[in-house]
Amino acid sequence: MKIADPRSTGPHNWVIVGGKSDLRRKIVEAVRSSGGETAWVVSGTEKHARHFADSNRILGATAKLPEALSDPKVSAVYIASHDSDHIKTALVAAKSGKHVLCERLLARTREVLEMIRTCERHGVTFGVNHFLRASRLHRRMQEMIAQGVIGDVRSILIVHVNALPDNFRLDTAHGRAISDLAVQDIDLARFLLKQEPLTVVGVGSACAGSASLLQDQAMYSIVMSGGAFLQVHESFASPFVQSQVFVLGSLGYLHARGTLNQHPSGSLTCVTTGEVKTIPSEILDPDAEMIQSFLGAIGSNSRPLATGWDGLAAIMAAEAVAAAIASGRAVNVASGRDVCLAVPPENGRAVDR
Repeated sequence: MKIADPRSTGPHNWVIVGGKSDLRRKIVEAVRSSGGETAWVVSGTEKHARHFADSNRILGATAKLPEALSDPKVSAVYIASHDSDHIKTALVAAKSGKHVLCERLLARTREVLEMIRTCERHGVTFGVNHFLRASRLHRRMQEMIAQGVIGDVRSILIVHVNALPDNFRLDTAHGRAISDLAVQDIDLARFLLKQEPLTVVGVGSACAGSASLLQDQAMYSIVMSGGAFLQVHESFASPFVQSQVFVLGSLGYLHARGTLNQHPSGSLTCVTTGEVKTIPSEILDPDAEMIQSFLGAIGSNSRPLATGWDGLAAIMAAEAVAAAIASGRAVNVASGRDVCLAVPPENGRAVDR
């Protein structure tokens, strides 16, 4: 019989680490909607932490993560810090016995694997906020695909385009259409189809034409394990474009508009036998939905909507996209099993996934 995790009972107290004020505020609201509370906010300076805490009715504020983690009332940590800090924060939190929910992962494959294994070793739940999975419209799409409403899926087309100021595209922390958007879009395709990416081809460019500008536009195609094609257009250089997700099947298609963002929005239509139907669905905050799923997985046999392994799979596919664009050739996507065999855990035994 499974012994109940004492950290799984009652409302959860959270630590929020890093992140911009608007993101942290969304997470604070999502935590409260779940019945929990944010006990601490950790920022780069005590002054910034205290200002945010006072503005959002949070008692604890610090620039020192260990101080927040030492609070026995804290059971979970939300990591919203810079990508490069994800692994350090996750490892410290897991070793402190805290469950970890992290912003979508943009770390290196080996780092993500270390995060996963450390959380498993310390018996804490590790989830990734791939918030596109949490959209009620995307979950309805997945249900309709599984039910065969549009027949056998032939392909998915994703258009994920927006515009950022030039200084953001020049900033290596922001101007990465491939890493920032590909991990989201590929994860969504995996979620919708329950298929894995196998082979990718792609092209990319720097729209502003500067030699120092990182690629801010990419188009790529992926062959999925069930035979479906995934075609994606991602860009940080085109304003006023509503996101599109088409799932094309043998009997019809699904079309989601305006759903590729972290806000409750969008619409879904289904076309079969020439008839266009609007699919009703409750529009709820994806962060709140993700946190509810994460809390449901703590101390139970269920899984968060997106696990660390899902985060790893998206990163490996995004790395293959980058390699395909750089080489001009088709690139095979590594599997989680390949990575586990290549990087054995501390006890010397590879994890079979």
